[in-house]
Amino acid sequence: VGKTVASIYGPVPPMENGHVVVDASTGYPSQNLAPLDKFGNPKAFYGNGLYDYMMGWTNTFSYKQWTLTASLDFRYGGVMYSETADMMLFTGNGILTTYNDRKPFIIPGSVNAYTDASGKTAYAPNHTYVGNNGGIEGDYTFGYYYPSQNQGSASQMRVIDRSFLKLRDINLSYSLPMAWAAKVKASNASLGVYGRNFLLWTPKDNVYVDPEASNLGNDIASQLGEFATAPLTKEYGIILKIGF
Repeated sequence: VGKTVASIYGPVPPMENGHVVVDASTGYPSQNLAPLDKFGNPKAFYGNGLYDYMMGWTNTFSYKQWTLTASLDFRYGGVMYSETADMMLFTGNGILTTYNDRKPFIIPGSVNAYTDASGKTAYAPNHTYVGNNGGIEGDYTFGYYYPSQNQGSASQMRVIDRSFLKLRDINLSYSLPMAWAAKVKASNASLGVYGRNFLLWTPKDNVYVDPEASNLGNDIASQLGEFATAPLTKEYGIILKIGF
């Protein structure tokens, strides 16, 4: 209620004065179970799959016999779930998994919850490495990047900003001399080259996928993201135009 139809919710860790609360035995973030809204939902609102706004720019530049046409497509705001990100984080191919040179680490500023002498919940600085195994520092940091171990915050890594700026297409053409066109009884002729969907700029947290590459249909479900979709194709070609 009060959110868009494409809203995305997911698990988050509990926070204490801006510090992530982690499990003292594993070093992984705990999963929040307390209500975060008036409906009693313990999951947090990650964002919605709808763009805040969209805009485009198209222009044509001409100089003598040369013509350059290009169009840019800009879409801002919104988030999306990426199964491609999920797969890359799971296999260790995602850039996030190189944090601390893949060596064990303690989540910066994290705290542990404990019960003090009065029976109240208190918090102390965390000293447990991520993926701690039986109190021994071990090489289990990979679990931090997958929801089955890190149930508190791993899901957030799979929901990314869907904003982008794309060079939708560009076309450079040259108008052939009229004498050449006249040989085939044409009034005009031009030869050009073009490219489409080959330049894309995305926010830093999206190093995985073209936000337009959805395989969840073409209705509202497609606004929620992609599920291991194939990359969009890039196109290059040569255009010959003859007018009669």
